[in-house]
Amino acid sequence: MSEPNSTSETIVCSATPWYLWQRVVPFSLIPLLMGAWFYYDYKVGYPEKLDKYQQFVNYKKEGKTEEWVKYSAERGWDKEPEEMDERKVNEQLYWALGVGLLGVFSSVYHLLSYPRKLRSDAKSFTPPWGPEIPFSDVVKIDRRPWKLKGLAKVYYQKNGATKKASIDDLRFKGADAILERLQVNFTGEILDLEETPADPTNEVASPEA
Repeated sequence: MSEPNSTSETIVCSATPWYLWQRVVPFSLIPLLMGAWFYYDYKVGYPEKLDKYQQFVNYKKEGKTEEWVKYSAERGWDKEPEEMDERKVNEQLYWALGVGLLGVFSSVYHLLSYPRKLRSDAKSFTPPWGPEIPFSDVVKIDRRPWKLKGLAKVYYQKNGATKKASIDDLRFKGADAILERLQVNFTGEILDLEETPADPTNEVASPEA
């Protein structure tokens, strides 16, 4: 839980280490690394496999199967290599370009979003990508994911339409203080997990004296 804030103090929540290591780093690096791996296969790995397969086919056509077994064993190759052709080699380039571009876009998005902050003044809160949401425009708060995910969904009215924003305590350190401030200034519907009362019939009867 964050420290209490006065009703007028501006609350500024920066990204948590969890968001950096669980979202920014993996979603930026993993697609780029996969793209690099596919490109390596296009340039090196699959051409080598194609060369081995072509040699295998040539030995087989000439009826030199026994010689191939000896030749491949000397090089530590499989006795019968994977079937390979130019199409499979080129597919690695397509994968490299597709996954690589995905990695670039993902990296740009997450690196731009990481410095953004969640803010709140006395009368409103502002998500990382905006816009400012006055407390008076909020019509419903869904706290049901809060205990498990640290996430509250906020529904508000704008230009006659109902829109949704989030207060994410996993992503923003101290976001619980903003949720608390919103609830203090809110009179609408709050959805929350209901605690299931204990069933008295399940209680073990005390032994008789």
